[in-house]
Amino acid sequence: MIFLERARTSADSPKPRSDSVKMANFDLSQYGILWDLDGVLIESSQQHLESWISVLPRFGLTMSRELHEQTFGTNNREILTIMLGEPPEADLLRRISSEKESAFREIIKGTVEPLAGAVELLEQLYSANMRQAIASSAPEENIHVVVEELHIGGYLQALVSGHDLPAKPDPAVYLEAARQIELDPGAC
Repeated sequence: MIFLERARTSADSPKPRSDSVKMANFDLSQYGILWDLDGVLIESSQQHLESWISVLPRFGLTMSRELHEQTFGTNNREILTIMLGEPPEADLLRRISSEKESAFREIIKGTVEPLAGAVELLEQLYSANMRQAIASSAPEENIHVVVEELHIGGYLQALVSGHDLPAKPDPAVYLEAARQIELDPGAC
């Protein structure tokens, strides 16, 4: 069990953070946390939608907000399979994915912000020796851009992309992340 306590700040503190959390002095090195990116560390749904909308017309396709909401968090292969009604040909998947992800990285640079409390929690868990990894459906390059933009690489022992693994809810990306931080999945 993890014990958390509220951090107290004085009224004259330059950056009051009454919602921040401090980890009690525990060694949690036998446990791990596997972070997703979207919706957990950052909120980038709008940037993904913008990148799909900018790229798909070149391929005669469109992305509606409804389809985006239905498929957000899965990989491009799954999204395009739903969109096309069948798995995309390898070359089409490669071309669309390459353009879409490149557009996403350009949109997100300089604009990505962590969700409230995310970086503080990463810091606290790191200070308690908990092993941490990102396990995301995002391509590896996207994960690296976000980690660099948020300056959180020092808190993480692994960055795992499920881009070429079965899409969530299949646990493959989480199992691989647990393996990379050398923990049994049940300890994560």
